[in-house]
Formats: sequence, structure tokens, C-alpha cells
Amino acid sequence: KDACKSQRNFVSPRIGVAEDKIAQYAGLHYYTDKELQVQNEASCKSACELENEFLCRSYLYRGAPLGTAYNCQLFHLDHWTLPDGPSTYLNAERPLIDNGDRIGNYYENF
Repeated sequence: KDACKSQRNFVSPRIGVAEDKIAQYAGLHYYTDKELQVQNEASCKSACELENEFLCRSYLYRGAPLGTAYNCQLFHLDHWTLPDGPSTYLNAERPLIDNGDRIGNYYENF
């Protein structure tokens, strides 16, 4: 995949794993390269597209802003960069305790 194309297309991965499971895994286990507060999902996507400090391959939008909490996470990772690929998400255990955090919507460059 050529992730460096000037025009990027971000989609929810279609790899045979539930979207919420992928989003939860990314939120818990991916290294967050940058976090910010945005007004909507389009702004989070735009932040990933315009990022110039690292190659933003994916983002997690956690929903409308709540107070001063960050709701947009940018990552240099996607399922193509993980050693086990999509199997990573299938083998991951869900957290034992649900702390009530929003899972959000995860998108990666396709």
C-alpha cells in the first residue's frame, strides 16, 4: 500500500473483525502519536490527512467533545503494520473492567 499518496482514503477496516473490537484495541494498545480535541469526525480525519510530523495511517474519533477531554487520536499504525495483521484483533482480550470510556470510530488509510 502506498500510504504516502497526496489523496488519502480513510475507511473502517473490512477484515472480518467487528468494528468496535478494532476501535477498542486501537484505543487501548496503539501508541498515540498525537491527541487533540476536534468538533467533529471530519476535523479528526483532516488532522490525520494534514499531519506532517509523522505519517498518519489511522485515527480514532471518540465522538463529540466532552469538556476538555481529547476526542481524536492519530496513529502511525494500521493493521498492515502489525506483525500479526488482522489476527491481532481476534486474539486480543477485552478489558476485564469497563471504565465507561467511549470506544469511538476507527479509520485507516486504504
